[in-house]
Amino acid sequence: MTTTTGSGPTTPTTARGTAPEAPASPLAPVSPGVPAPASDATAAPAAPADSTTPAVSGAPAVSAASPTPDASHASHASSARTAAPGSPSGVDAAGVEPAAAVAAGPVAAGAEAAYVYATVDSPLGELLLVGRPAADAPGGTALVSLSLPGQKGAAVVEDGWVRDDAAFAEIARQLGAYFAGERTGFDIAYADGPGVTDFRRRVWEAIDAIPYGTTTTYAGIAALVGARGAGVRAVGSAIGRNPLLVVRPCHRVIGSDGALRGYAGGLESKQRLLGLEGSLPA
Repeated sequence: MTTTTGSGPTTPTTARGTAPEAPASPLAPVSPGVPAPASDATAAPAAPADSTTPAVSGAPAVSAASPTPDASHASHASSARTAAPGSPSGVDAAGVEPAAAVAAGPVAAGAEAAYVYATVDSPLGELLLVGRPAADAPGGTALVSLSLPGQKGAAVVEDGWVRDDAAFAEIARQLGAYFAGERTGFDIAYADGPGVTDFRRRVWEAIDAIPYGTTTTYAGIAALVGARGAGVRAVGSAIGRNPLLVVRPCHRVIGSDGALRGYAGGLESKQRLLGLEGSLPA
């Protein structure tokens, strides 16, 4: 999977393709558990209850997307606090990110003309892809957002956006191969949307590195980015605001007890993705 660099309308970096053979995971195995029912809340957990040091299991994973923060989160984040020991940079003592980052959606407002979009059919329903033209990106388009049907905080097509199915032909081809079980990674360039902080970028890079066919835990991701205590809450929030569902595999992050926990695209979609990858907890 690919990682994003820079902030705002920066030149996207080319995605790191994941080799078909899953590389050794840097995290420790997770005990399988019983997945939460598909009727559970779909929002990614803001404060995962994992406190043990965990890691990657031999089974595939689950992703989280970008839920729309409510006003209470924004006001909570804007209150003055000092960073607590163990809190990552850019996160306050209560594990809350700055209000500007919390309030930002997956796609920048006021820059409509800069975006192209397309829809792609999939086993999860119709996917909405939003991107920017980028000459150095595979296929000529850098992906800003990939949203699932019914997703919390999903991108919404704005006036001035241009529908361009051809611009996403290469990304659509790779997605089709993934859902057919013929591909285990993606060679896609990403471009940052609004609200991307250094902390979120570190969390998303850790998610990008979770191998196909494995899972890890929220606490495992927190350990990788150096967060502890209140910082674990911010990790859950950053995972929940991943704007690139499926291709950035936050669906591979589960609870330390093996429960699926939340997913912005819905727990049913998370179960289907983990089942496709062969890593659905028993």
